[in-house]
Amino acid sequence: MNANIAQILLRLDSIDSLIPHLHLQSDAVSAWSVGQQIDHVISATSTFSVLLLRDRRSDGKAEKNAFKDPVLSKGAFPRGVIKAPKGLDNPSQPEPIPLSRAILKCRTRVSKLEGLSAEAVATHQLMGEMSRDEIIRFLIIHLDHHLAIIQDILADHNIYIGTDD
Repeated sequence: MNANIAQILLRLDSIDSLIPHLHLQSDAVSAWSVGQQIDHVISATSTFSVLLLRDRRSDGKAEKNAFKDPVLSKGAFPRGVIKAPKGLDNPSQPEPIPLSRAILKCRTRVSKLEGLSAEAVATHQLMGEMSRDEIIRFLIIHLDHHLAIIQDILADHNIYIGTDD
């Protein structure tokens, strides 16, 4: 298995273990609860997996993007600077069973990326057109970003859960 896809799957496993803490929130850390953080990141990961699985090729007209290169090269983005794209910016407070199903569906979609051509592209609302490998890198960065926020929310409640890297 592709090492980066395996890393996404490990992070999804870590997220699944957080379901008992869905309701926890810390206004000092984020306006979103643990559940909303999870709902958002699962929605984004699933959406980009589906977009990539369409196996679209670049038309060669993609413009240089001010966000993409710094985010992908640094491997992170600062909290509170980039707002979630419309449609993923107001996650609902999820219930445990539907969220577990969404995580399972997301894992299945991510696993299918293994056989996808490296020339497949998808377009991110802020970062523009990205290749399969750029999207996979972005998904890891995005998951890590939200897992760090979740860890901080949990720490505010004196809950410490290790994450796999």
